[in-house]
Amino acid sequence: MSVAIDSQDIGRAPGGLEQSLELADLWAMFRRRRWQFIVPAVLVLLISIAIALLLPPVYKSEATIMVERQEVPADLVESTVTGYVAERIQAVAKRLMTFKNLWAVAEELDLYPDRRDPANAVEFVQDMRESIAVAMVDVQAAAPDTARRIAVTIAFTISFESDNPEDAQRVVKELTRLVLEENKRDRTEQAALVKEFLGVEAERLRVQVTDLEAQLADFQQDNIYVLPELSNVNMRLFEQTEQNIERTGERIRNLEQQRSGFMAQLGVINPYTI
Repeated sequence: MSVAIDSQDIGRAPGGLEQSLELADLWAMFRRRRWQFIVPAVLVLLISIAIALLLPPVYKSEATIMVERQEVPADLVESTVTGYVAERIQAVAKRLMTFKNLWAVAEELDLYPDRRDPANAVEFVQDMRESIAVAMVDVQAAAPDTARRIAVTIAFTISFESDNPEDAQRVVKELTRLVLEENKRDRTEQAALVKEFLGVEAERLRVQVTDLEAQLADFQQDNIYVLPELSNVNMRLFEQTEQNIERTGERIRNLEQQRSGFMAQLGVINPYTI
């Protein structure tokens, strides 16, 4: 008599003996229920093969665009790129995937001529838009002021899916060109604003420096004898003055002695002597 052992039969048998499934028991279980495993596996395999054969092929072309950081020092001009890369990329992508731009791309590349009809232009562009994907490429980097690590966007990808590989490549190439042109236009406008700002800032600093130089000249003129940088000169002048005072005092003493001698001589001379 055979006894069927199932996974739920594992437990403690009466008398305290433990039962466990061995390899032979598992093989016996598989043989008894083999069709419950084989039939679903075969069905899934057949369905997968049918889907792979019946569905049309989809080709995906992708381009990666690196993100360049600004070269102007952040302490001089606040960056409009760092910290807002993802937002700027999404903004550029939205401007790129407008109805006007996508319809122009479709006409220029002659995409899907059998489907491209001005009567259903909105639906056509919507299908095109759904075939385009923009994804960020992030890396983990250390934050400048803290020890924690943050996600930094260093690039982004533009991809397009199509049933024609050549169309996928041509569309991605055109979209990449449009993105670079849009970025160049933004950079040019930003550079013009930065140039104008730096010109105003340079003029302000020039006026400020001129005013400070005038104030410094007035201060030096008013405090010429107490300026720290003139301490050596003042010391030499002081020493020379001390020496002049000593020499003058010595001359005064000599003149006093001569005067005393002359007075003594005058005292012994008869004023009436001829």
